[in-house]
Amino acid sequence: YLPAMEPEWFYDSLVYHLAVPEQWLIRHKVCHLPHTFFSNFPFLEEMQFAIFLGLGDDLAPKVLHWAHGSLATIATYALARTVLGPVSSLLAACVFLSQPTLRFLQHVTMVELGMTWFQVLAALAFARAMGWAEGERRRPHAWLAAAGWVLGFAQGTKYIGIWASGLILGWWWLAHLRDGRPIRRAATGSGWLIA
Repeated sequence: YLPAMEPEWFYDSLVYHLAVPEQWLIRHKVCHLPHTFFSNFPFLEEMQFAIFLGLGDDLAPKVLHWAHGSLATIATYALARTVLGPVSSLLAACVFLSQPTLRFLQHVTMVELGMTWFQVLAALAFARAMGWAEGERRRPHAWLAAAGWVLGFAQGTKYIGIWASGLILGWWWLAHLRDGRPIRRAATGSGWLIA
């Protein structure tokens, strides 16, 4: 937690993760910035950073990114507990925490941990929709809609967030085709994921 409290030093953070929202605040509007092509990227996380920058706090975006990493760890634990059980869930969270990239990302203001949190939440909602939790399937369309919602957040954070959407959508179709379920039912579920 303490390294998240030091002033920002990372290049990407200073060039666009914090600089573009700062320029929006200076101009009093969200606008295209012709001098930096980075301003054309998906900026959901940076919108959150802009709120803190507007309040005059340049450390809060970094702490928010650190918090997203912590929330992704908790979501990883919950997903593993749903799919694998209580013993394996602790191991999954520890493996997630042991990644060197995670340790680096929790020290800088970036967007990857927010995207990761959204993707793991989507996987957890998808696992619930598939009935992997306690072997039963309750309100799969609600869980699919929740998965689609947070997958949209992941895509709004970074372009590569779309890969998780494709993976979950493909898994949905594969499960239906493998089990011989009606195509209409798979298509309906796909609609909930995409909507």
